[in-house]
Amino acid sequence: MKNKMLSLILAASLVLPGTALAASGVITGDMVNLRTGPGLGYSRIQYLYKGNAVTVNGNTNGWVFVSYNGKDGYVYSDYVTVASSSSANLKWGSRGDEVKKLQQNLILLGYLKGSADGIFGANTHSAVISYQSKNGLSADGIAGKLTQSAVSKEANKVNTVISTAKKYLGLPYLTGGTSPSTGFDCSGLTQYSHAQAGISIPRVSYQQAAGGVSVSKASIRPGDIVCFNSPVSHVGIYLGDNKFIHSSKPGDVVKITDLKYMDLTKIVRYTGK
Repeated sequence: MKNKMLSLILAASLVLPGTALAASGVITGDMVNLRTGPGLGYSRIQYLYKGNAVTVNGNTNGWVFVSYNGKDGYVYSDYVTVASSSSANLKWGSRGDEVKKLQQNLILLGYLKGSADGIFGANTHSAVISYQSKNGLSADGIAGKLTQSAVSKEANKVNTVISTAKKYLGLPYLTGGTSPSTGFDCSGLTQYSHAQAGISIPRVSYQQAAGGVSVSKASIRPGDIVCFNSPVSHVGIYLGDNKFIHSSKPGDVVKITDLKYMDLTKIVRYTGK
């Protein structure tokens, strides 16, 4: 009872950036722990599953305080998407948290360089036009509801693919493995991680390399599948900073490696265009 009261007090005093209290949210992973407090040391109340609608009340230290079917608890922020409370257009001269959120997503998706400063200027305007043009939206440089939603959904897919793969760092390699309960081979990890983001991709490495959208090394972004050898016999997920995560080989584990040690032959993208 004492822990629950403390959780309620914390949630009442902390508000998610860019959202109001009692915002709506959606769980983006399977078997996500709803915990009694904001940390791994707190006990599990129950599991939540992808697609479960929750009420978002606040956050603290990367944990989101939610309500689900009359139960209150905390979910790690990587596994819940919060609906934006803002319906206003973001355009040249706009400032604030919503602009910063848009910029962070555009940076992740490779449309904007530099840092997110919360000021909608020339670079953000150009990035928005580029995103709109590439994704069949009206290319006016104004981030209205449709543009904000599209950017957010695409960024969430990237983040879900990456966060899922990172959950299994250290998991032993298993030839033919497709499940975290037993282990993954290289393409099993990439397929499973994409599935958690609602993306269906082929099962084996050379098939994965043949699908998706082919991108150049200059255009690589986090979440892309990096393919190695010719013909392709190994795949992983790009993390940024020239690093990728993969289920390495028999006798090894899921780990992060520098691209310079590998024979990179192709990059494909399933998380967007």
